[in-house]
Amino acid sequence: MTAAIQFRLLIVLLFLSVASAYGQDGTHITFSEEQDTSAVSQRFIDQYEAVFMTKIPTRHMFKYGSAISPVNGIFLRPGRIGVLTAEAGYEFKVTPAFSLGANFNITNKTPGNPQSLNTYAANVQARWYFDMNKRIRAGKNANNFSGNFLAFSWNNSVRQATEVLSLRSVGLLFGVQRRLFNDGRIEFTVGLDYQKYQNNYFLNEPGLALQEVKDVALSTHISLGGAFGDWKRTSNPPFCEILRCDEELNQQWKIQWPGIYLSSKIKKANLAFGYERKIEESPLSVNVQVNVDYRNNHLLPTTVYPTFKDRVSQVQPSLEIRYYFLQKYMARRGLGGNNLSGIYVGPLAEYINFDSELGLEKAFFKHLGAGAVLGFQKTLFRRVYFDIYGSWSWNTLKTGPTAKSGQGTVRLGLGWAI
Repeated sequence: MTAAIQFRLLIVLLFLSVASAYGQDGTHITFSEEQDTSAVSQRFIDQYEAVFMTKIPTRHMFKYGSAISPVNGIFLRPGRIGVLTAEAGYEFKVTPAFSLGANFNITNKTPGNPQSLNTYAANVQARWYFDMNKRIRAGKNANNFSGNFLAFSWNNSVRQATEVLSLRSVGLLFGVQRRLFNDGRIEFTVGLDYQKYQNNYFLNEPGLALQEVKDVALSTHISLGGAFGDWKRTSNPPFCEILRCDEELNQQWKIQWPGIYLSSKIKKANLAFGYERKIEESPLSVNVQVNVDYRNNHLLPTTVYPTFKDRVSQVQPSLEIRYYFLQKYMARRGLGGNNLSGIYVGPLAEYINFDSELGLEKAFFKHLGAGAVLGFQKTLFRRVYFDIYGSWSWNTLKTGPTAKSGQGTVRLGLGWAI
């Protein structure tokens, strides 16, 4: 190509570029890259199947772990620790849509609290996985336990005091159960139960009568732990590839799965919500959250306690600067990214307003503290978050006879990320 021809082509290209920029009727030539939505959707489906093992068939599952429920909860006071529920169970698929199962759990008493007792419970359920057959026909599921269900439930709980105290109930549940990789399991339920129990079952107070109470209760329940059974194990699943550990996430709202127990006699709730935002591209973030704990028991009156009260409320807002100190290290090894997941540590400021009334005893304190927090957080698919942390702060206020110089908190947050 001669120099004259090259020069003419250059003039033509310059003219076209100027015309497209300033001409009102010029022809625009643009280039764009369309995102393959089908590929994105398929990648999410593959990740979902790999995490929750929806395509792995199984008929037998043994469960173990811990239950999170406000039914057995004793709210924290300074110097006391909370309760822990350990559980084990077995579930068997009769047909792809129906299963039978049994669970046993033990809840420890609160040390230093004479009103608290160990609780032993047995639960039997018949479950209907109402969309399992449809998902199997569509190729979305194998015959297993990762699904949504309705269940009929029978429960018997006992507590040993001077006499054996018991609670018996039958009810209906809606639940969501998912396997997690080879060995994990998580379950959420909402249930409505008809109950019978002694008046002092929830509170071991000698002055309360042993007369029977009949009630209806609405409650939520979380079960988190491990599982093993007759399924085929996958070898060395690519954990970070499946969960996209390197995915970028700069901010998120967090709403904790609520712990609720509501009846005409007893009302309990554990609620939490928060917002977290990264500080530019650094491994630092600002986290603001509020935790609310509430209990109010309306026990039957007796001659000793004609107007017995059992009420606890606690509001705990906090502000944290979280430093995900392993973030860059994990990113270099392909195990993390610029997001809000990982181990964190940082300074903490919090306020606690605690108020309780038990019989003739009242307790209150206010806590305005500064301290530190250490925890681990993981966000899955930008939709679910898991956050477990412990903190300690020194009180700058000392109001009330039960107030102490310091306050420690250990919490588990599990819920929706937005």
